[in-house]
Amino acid sequence: MTSEARVARGLSLQDLLTTWTRFVTEVETGYRRSIYEYADDLSVRDILQEIIDQGAESLRGKLTAWLKPWDGRFMGATRPVVNPLDPNAPPAALARISRVPRKLVAELESDLNAEGIR
Repeated sequence: MTSEARVARGLSLQDLLTTWTRFVTEVETGYRRSIYEYADDLSVRDILQEIIDQGAESLRGKLTAWLKPWDGRFMGATRPVVNPLDPNAPPAALARISRVPRKLVAELESDLNAEGIR
């Protein structure tokens, strides 16, 4: 889902933060959905980065500090891959889109294997 689609659905900043924390927790325990849902869920962090980049200075600092431990947990629960899930992703998103869970299970594992992403 694009950032425009998320905004059209009326997701608040709190909704986005909750979605990111749930996603990170799910990645830590074993993400069970498809590669497409993984990429979509991962895009929430890109939307949060857009908010940081375009927001007021006071919001930037608070949001960056709040996200830091969750971003660290995401990095710890994932590993880099040679081929990003979306090679057309903007440069700011490549660091995340080029990572997959260390603990692969269910549909995501099958999808990554089928796509040749190791």
